[in-house]
Amino acid sequence: MENILKIAAQKGMRKPDVSQRTISDMKPVFKNQDVPKSDSVYYTVYRNLEIVGGKIRYDITVIPQKIVGEEFTKTFGHYHAKANPELYEVLDGRAAFLLQKYKTDPSEISEAYIIEASAGDKVVMPPGFGHLSVNIGKEDLALANWIGTGAYDYDLMKNFHGGCYYVLLARQSPGDGGAGADIKFEKNPNYRAVPELKKLKPKDAPGLGIKNGKDDPVLDLKNEPKKLEWLSNYEKYANLLTIENLYQEI
Repeated sequence: MENILKIAAQKGMRKPDVSQRTISDMKPVFKNQDVPKSDSVYYTVYRNLEIVGGKIRYDITVIPQKIVGEEFTKTFGHYHAKANPELYEVLDGRAAFLLQKYKTDPSEISEAYIIEASAGDKVVMPPGFGHLSVNIGKEDLALANWIGTGAYDYDLMKNFHGGCYYVLLARQSPGDGGAGADIKFEKNPNYRAVPELKKLKPKDAPGLGIKNGKDDPVLDLKNEPKKLEWLSNYEKYANLLTIENLYQEI
């Protein structure tokens, strides 16, 4: 925590609002509901480090590298109440982002994608998608994000004990504590219908001001607020905020 706060101060950012989730907080979305309750910190979010136009904010999330039960460390997961999009960047570590979408019944998922990303990669959550982030690397995962104002819906993930897929440890190399382990994706049986998972790779999206690579951090977009407009006025950019435009299937 001190490292993030120090960096924020050095870069002239705002003092963030800090929130943490414990293992006990995460229990409703674990595959293994027998994981013992604990006040141990599971991940930390630093919100409102930057605010643009009073309606778009910059956050950083730090997710430690560990295995709980069979699962890699993950965020709780949520949908956006207003269906607004969100922009992520991997700052450090290696991430897997699970995106899922339903048509009318939240127990019947119609689209499910996994995006593996490393430092410098940009990942967009298109309108209407629920999502969560997973640390699948050998070190702590740090993510930055820009998001417009609006409420989160955590209940849908909670009601089904997590996302439509669990990201699990398949095989552990001796002595590495899970780092470098094989990964498997397992359908969550609490959903009525789950499609086959499609793997995607992020593409540059010039129309949204997005360029992958460490030389183009999303933090710099604060200097060009127009390039963040799509986060609060996404209907205007609907043709750009599609899976086909943002990603390449692999």
